[in-house]
Amino acid sequence: MRSNGMTMANGSVDMVVEAALQKQEKDRRLLRIWLRVVLFTLFCLVLVGGATRLTESGLSITEWKPIHGAIPPLSVAEWEEEFQLYKRIPQYQEINKGMSLDEFKTIFWWEWAHRLLARTIGLVFALPLAFFWLTGRVEKRLRWPLVGLLALGGFQGFVGWWMVSSGLVNRTDVSQYRLATHLTIACLIFAGCMWILRGLSHHSPDAADERTGRGFAALLTVLCLFQIYLGALVAGLNAGLSYNTWPLMDGSLVPGDLFLQQPEDGAIRPSPGCLHTVCRHAVAYGVDGPRLARHATCPPSRAVPRARLHSGGARHHHAFDACGYSCRARPSGHGAVRAWLCGRPLARFHR
Repeated sequence: MRSNGMTMANGSVDMVVEAALQKQEKDRRLLRIWLRVVLFTLFCLVLVGGATRLTESGLSITEWKPIHGAIPPLSVAEWEEEFQLYKRIPQYQEINKGMSLDEFKTIFWWEWAHRLLARTIGLVFALPLAFFWLTGRVEKRLRWPLVGLLALGGFQGFVGWWMVSSGLVNRTDVSQYRLATHLTIACLIFAGCMWILRGLSHHSPDAADERTGRGFAALLTVLCLFQIYLGALVAGLNAGLSYNTWPLMDGSLVPGDLFLQQPEDGAIRPSPGCLHTVCRHAVAYGVDGPRLARHATCPPSRAVPRARLHSGGARHHHAFDACGYSCRARPSGHGAVRAWLCGRPLARFHR
């Protein structure tokens, strides 16, 4: 009788644990769907922001109205009012003077769409987060990272206006440094959402070595963000047109006009050609270098030719480096790269 009672008690505990695990998996699935929607919206926002930059529409709205600005002009008088505000800034007076109202509407709609989409992301992130939080679907260890992302998103709105304000007086475009800051923060928000999403997903139990994988992933992330920052500086100065040949620039890997300019205001800033060169070499040696170094340290005895791996059946998934060799095999669809980038650093979400 006593043995039967213990068996029933153990069975009850197992049922409770199983129910808790099922609820946790259901909650995590809802969070993954939500974060995927957020990521898609962020991706669309970056695309619209790029189009706004390329069409030179970013300065068409000269006032920051976080709430009232969501409503566009609805009458001819309101359109004329917006147009008159745009006529006051240097971009109109020096570049677009004589622009018609219909032409102004074109650039206005791009900037308005960019700001509206940014507001939409705030709602898409904040409202579901509040619902999941109040209903107990957000695990404790996820709360501060998610709140931090929400706060960073709000700060990004301020940075966006800070960037636009730099082009309203004494300039015909925005500051390249503020532009680069705006883009880099957007990438940080995107990366943070992806990091949490991957932490809520299933992973291979045999993740890559934490000592090398985590450090290399962190280094690669920093280098990529630095490269994005440099790219935004190059775009902000139109420095991409400095050299039109590859890999040589003016007949050499390092051109001779890399000295810093001395503008009329006495400030010392990097020349467009200097930024172009640094951006190129950061790609070649900064972002690509660690990957090549990791390939060089791969033990030769474990490298398997691509042809042999393909003949081994479809039950294993392999991660290849740039030269067509696999450093290790991962079972049942989880590759080495996936486990290396997303396994160990996010293990605390699965405890």
